This record gives sequence, structure tokens and C-alpha cells, in this order.
Amino acid sequence: MDLLITFAAFFVLALFLRAAAHAADHDAHPYAMRKYLLSKAERSFHGVLQQAAPPGTQIYSKVRMADVLQVRKGARNRLGFFNKISSKHFDFVLTDASTSAIIAVIELDDASHRSNRAKISDTFKNKATEAADLPLMRVDAARSYGVADLRMRLKALMPAGETEQSRSNGRPHSSVDTESTSVTLDSTTI
Repeated sequence: MDLLITFAAFFVLALFLRAAAHAADHDAHPYAMRKYLLSKAERSFHGVLQQAAPPGTQIYSKVRMADVLQVRKGARNRLGFFNKISSKHFDFVLTDASTSAIIAVIELDDASHRSNRAKISDTFKNKATEAADLPLMRVDAARSYGVADLRMRLKALMPAGETEQSRSNGRPHSSVDTESTSVTLDSTTI
């Protein structure tokens, strides 16, 4: 009987220690997974953007600015300038699919961009991309987008001399004729 009581006490102590360690781990790493990577407005726009993207390109979402821009060598206060871009992101980045060369960045401007804090951040992004000679396209969030209009705006961002044929490496590109297509997004609050 003493052996059974000792075993039970040991078992309860082990459970207690495990629970304490689990609680301490949660305090040391207080993270939880987000349910979705993109908001509903971003997800809907991403779908339209994929339809409008030129052949031979790839679109990435929520890319950290520091993964797209770098501080120029020799700049004073490099760490300070790096810190300014390390915690911000671009909504979408358009790249060459075969080389991953960065072509342009796209920002989806919804109602949250009207706040003073967002205006300061938007101005910083505008100036940083301009200094880096990186095309930045801003799109006002809307309930629907014209694929043809978006396609034309994206083509205007492509480097001079780039053609659909050169981006698709000479392979024919099949696509649906969407020149007159308009895509309606989820009826969510933007």
C-alpha cells in the first residue's frame, strides 16, 4: 500500500512539474498562430493580382521591407536605417518567376491608410522605394477591380525591354481572355 501511495504522489508531482514547465514556456514564448496570413481584402485583391500579373512573374505577399531593400554600404547609422525597414512590410512583391529578381512592390491602401500614423509610414515607403529605384504601385482598396486595368498598370512597372515572351522563356503562355473582366471581391469591410 505504501508503494501505491508513493507511486501516486510521484505521479501527481510529475504532472505538477510538467504543468509548471508548460506555463513557464508560454510565459517565455507568448506566441499564438494567427488564423489567416492575409486579411479578407488582401486575399481577394491577391486573387485579382494573380490574374493580372504578367506571364513569367510571381507575386509574394507580406514581405518584410528588409528582404526587399538594403541599406547602402557606407551609409551613416546603418543599423538605425536597417531598423526602420526591419519591422515594416510590403503588401505584395512582384518578382521574375525564374530568377526571383524584384520587379516592383504593390501596396493595397484601405481605410486604415487615412490615419496620421499610416500616412507617415506610407510616406516613408514612398521615399525609400524611390531612393532605391524600386517601382511602387499603390492601389486603393475597392469592392471590385478591373483585371485589364490592373494588368496595364503592372506592365508599366516592368523593366524596359522586358516582354511577355522573354519572361516566359519562349514558352507559350495560355491565359483566359480577361481584358473586359472585372472581379468583384468579398463584401467585407475594407
